Amino acid sequence: MSVKHATLHLVCGKIAAGKSTLTARLGQEPDTVVIAENHWLARLYPGA
Repeated sequence: MSVKHATLHLVCGKIAAGKSTLTARLGQEPDTVVIAENHWLARLYPGA
């Protein structure tokens, strides 16, 4: 039985520091899930 180890990356930083660009690159890796607050907020508060 093979065990897969997970890695959690928590990205935070100043505005326009490249967080979205970095997470987009990380998200292109196989078996990767990106949970982005910006997406959640846009869905919760459309037009805001």
